[in-house]
Amino acid sequence: MKEVFVLVQEQLITSHVKGHHLTQIERGRIAGLLSAGKSARQIAAEIGVCHQTINNELKRGRIQQVKKLNGKEQYFSVYAPDTAQVRYQTNRQRCHRPLKFKFVTNFLAYFDDHFHQDDWSPDAAVGFAHQQHLFKRTEMVCTKTLYNYIDAQLLEIRNLDLVEKANRRTKHHWSNKHRRLAGKSIEERPKRVDKRKEFGHFEIDTVVGKRSGHESVLLTFTERKTRYDIVRLIEGKDADSVSYALKG
Repeated sequence: MKEVFVLVQEQLITSHVKGHHLTQIERGRIAGLLSAGKSARQIAAEIGVCHQTINNELKRGRIQQVKKLNGKEQYFSVYAPDTAQVRYQTNRQRCHRPLKFKFVTNFLAYFDDHFHQDDWSPDAAVGFAHQQHLFKRTEMVCTKTLYNYIDAQLLEIRNLDLVEKANRRTKHHWSNKHRRLAGKSIEERPKRVDKRKEFGHFEIDTVVGKRSGHESVLLTFTERKTRYDIVRLIEGKDADSVSYALKG
């Protein structure tokens, strides 16, 4: 919730720095202007960039959504600012790959070996390397960067490999006191929320693209009053993937 208040506030006071790339805040502002019916040229004038920058940004953040209308699935394209941010960061990582990899290749080889031979997670590999002082800090990366490398497909290890290894873990038996309790039904939502006059109430949903077996899933949060959207790219629509995104 705090994140949304900060984003909304900064959108009102932040102006674009000439010569710099678009920021995540500006991407959220673009989404808002699109929702208001502004054209690419009008948005460019509002943000302070050339219209081609906006055209490129709209292509970068384009995703396909599906909704059921009269019992049939209808596909349409929309601009998702968080998807655009992820793709931007991925491209930046690929641009800087040779410089970074030059110093951490031994660490990445160490991680790859333990991942395949010992089923180590990225966090376990980083933690053990730190604890045993196997590498200098300049010769390795943190857990988040290691996951970013996997997300950007810079390593032979893929996110699918992480999921498969997680599914092969030994099952644990929990006592009843740890059983997950069901949340409140949407029917129990206070009537005042339906009026959309109060800021801070969110709707959550998952969006899946055309199914060929490999598409990622988008987790969407929509603030009911302002219709402000937050989008997260997640591995699947299962409860664990959604829970991981909510905690992140």
